[in-house]
Amino acid sequence: MSCAMALVTNSSSFYVLRFLLGAAEAGFFPGVILYITYWFPGADRGRATGLFQSAVAVASIIGNPVGGYLIGLDGLAGLAGWKWMFLLEGAPTVVLALFIPRLLTDRPEQAGWLTSDERRLLTERIAADEPGAGARPPRRAREIIRDSRVLRLMFVYFAIQISVYGVTFWLPALVGRIDGLGDVGIGFVSALPWVFALLGVLILPWWSDRTGDRRGPLGLALVLTVVGLVGGVLLPPVPAVAALCVAAFGFLGAQPVFWTVPPTLLAGVQIAGTIPLISGFGNLGGFVGPYLMGAVEAGTGSGAGGLYVIAAIAAAGAAVVAGFRWVGHRTPATAEGITDAPRALR
Repeated sequence: MSCAMALVTNSSSFYVLRFLLGAAEAGFFPGVILYITYWFPGADRGRATGLFQSAVAVASIIGNPVGGYLIGLDGLAGLAGWKWMFLLEGAPTVVLALFIPRLLTDRPEQAGWLTSDERRLLTERIAADEPGAGARPPRRAREIIRDSRVLRLMFVYFAIQISVYGVTFWLPALVGRIDGLGDVGIGFVSALPWVFALLGVLILPWWSDRTGDRRGPLGLALVLTVVGLVGGVLLPPVPAVAALCVAAFGFLGAQPVFWTVPPTLLAGVQIAGTIPLISGFGNLGGFVGPYLMGAVEAGTGSGAGGLYVIAAIAAAGAAVVAGFRWVGHRTPATAEGITDAPRALR
């Protein structure tokens, strides 16, 4: 679908293809988050999710300058530069998809590249981390939706996601106010916040896994996001870009820590349904964020007001996290023989 965006000829075809692209990718992220719970013990899920989400930052770091270069291919073989960008950036994903069924197995016990002892130890460790059936009995969907903890998680993830789009939409305006930057220079400066996002997505989940504390790193990440968003409005262009780097460190670093929390509440089919519920609601920030910034800019004549509103939503998310009394230090689960597992499995 990303490659097919090169076929856009008018607004109608753009809307149709963009909708289909969203539909195609909608199940990918919650599917991977669920997949991580099948493969990694609770004490390692923050780092595992962080490594997975580091691809977002790496792709943005590489994608901005590469995108600028590909747009410069305008006219090659009779195609516009933006069409080359969609075609060449989308094609590797299609190739990778052909290998995924052979590279990944559903569960550790099916992995032929692990020894029998490694499969047994890893399976036991993961099973020991699941919430007990007595403490978290199976519940119907409507009961899960009414669970105040799930509702709070939905709002926090919404606050994180809307912050992402605040930076994404405000950054080009800031970079455009910096004199002397060409197309490639704009690409490199636009990539800077994603360098810091990469640091955040590696450092914060590492800290969270090491200490067993989920609430502290998650709350700090949202506070940094708020500070960075406000600084992006108040400061001159160059330091404002630095402020958005702080925001990016926060909002991307918050996500892998956040996704360690739902599996502590539910298991089995309940968590399989709850993860996409939280993800789907949170990703409404992708709609609300741009719409909100556009509406505020239309009403005030400046996009700064929209960023203030987004910062306020992120601050509300931080306040909700502060009230997570059921999220804190978690002692890694143990099972008989687990301490004998290879270091890679511990």
